[in-house]
Amino acid sequence: MSLLEHLDRLYNYDNTQEVTVRQEPNRLAFKPGTPLISLDHYLIEATDDSTDNLRPAYNVKTGEALSAKLYEHTTFHVKSHLLLANVQGVCNVLDVKKSNEGVLVFTQQTHGDLHGYLREKKRLSESQAAPLFRQITEMIAHAHYQRIALRDIKLKKFVFTDESRTSLALAHLDDAQLMDKTGLLTDKRGCPAYICPEKLESDSYSGKAADLWSLGVILYTLLVGNYPFFDSTPQELFSKVRTGYYQVPEHVSYLARSLISSLLTYDPTQRVPALAILEHPWFKHTASETTITTDQTVPK
Repeated sequence: MSLLEHLDRLYNYDNTQEVTVRQEPNRLAFKPGTPLISLDHYLIEATDDSTDNLRPAYNVKTGEALSAKLYEHTTFHVKSHLLLANVQGVCNVLDVKKSNEGVLVFTQQTHGDLHGYLREKKRLSESQAAPLFRQITEMIAHAHYQRIALRDIKLKKFVFTDESRTSLALAHLDDAQLMDKTGLLTDKRGCPAYICPEKLESDSYSGKAADLWSLGVILYTLLVGNYPFFDSTPQELFSKVRTGYYQVPEHVSYLARSLISSLLTYDPTQRVPALAILEHPWFKHTASETTITTDQTVPK
């Protein structure tokens, strides 16, 4: 059975639906006056002002609040083997609908992303950051076990699945790539602030090691409130990344510094694997909650 035949059996995928846009009263979880897309038994927010094209959605039959993401037909066909992969920690795909506008993938409802959360909090204490960082590390460890490089890892990719904002999931696998036995990749895809030195210097690089560098950037940013490498222009930013030099403020504990340095290591072969990170003593000895200041922000 082909992948598209499998999709059709699971989701009635090949039954192309006509999309209509209408105004709905605010009886659902939508802002007043929001134009909505009506597709089969779903209502989806028509405007896209959310992270990564994730839109609020509503299942009229079940009354369930969801998230939906629209893909172009070609993009979905190329990436569907990963978009629908069963990877721990990734938002579960609940339904797939093909429309005249593209392919809508429905997942569990989300409650904002980690980037927005950090901008609100300025920076996190180590006791606040540790459980969130553990969840992210577990997702990466599981993906690497399945020989999947997540590639474009950044704060915006991780979304909260509960209103209390304690549980994280990876929003999607749009940028992920299956690795061969060598584990090497050749593309240069990635957010500049999270890119590793070897992506800038080499024709090929380890997909896992590149993910680990980005993981180090995330931990640093959670605890400091700024990126370890930042500049107003990509050229200057890349120059800083190439040096591998960064400074950790004094309020960051010794154990946290140790963990950051094991990830933001210039030599990719020396970066600690994701599974080993979970055994780092920092998780058991997180520092007392630090005072939150208001003079540091995560750049947009």
